[in-house]
Amino acid sequence: ALDIYNFVRALTKPYPGAYFYKEDGTKVIVWKVAIVFEEDTISKNDFVIDTLDFKIKLIDYEELNDPS
Repeated sequence: ALDIYNFVRALTKPYPGAYFYKEDGTKVIVWKVAIVFEEDTISKNDFVIDTLDFKIKLIDYEELNDPS
């Protein structure tokens, strides 16, 4: 989780941002994340990714649909 957190911090604005693709092909550009140490801080509408040690909550991100 710490590696992902630092990776996102290194690629945030003004750089192009860290990104990944969801299963439906949507590109998600991630600008800011937080490591979740306590599960009760996660709400129902949060975008959360599971890692080997902790969960990562996306704080600032944008979803881009594939135009093709």
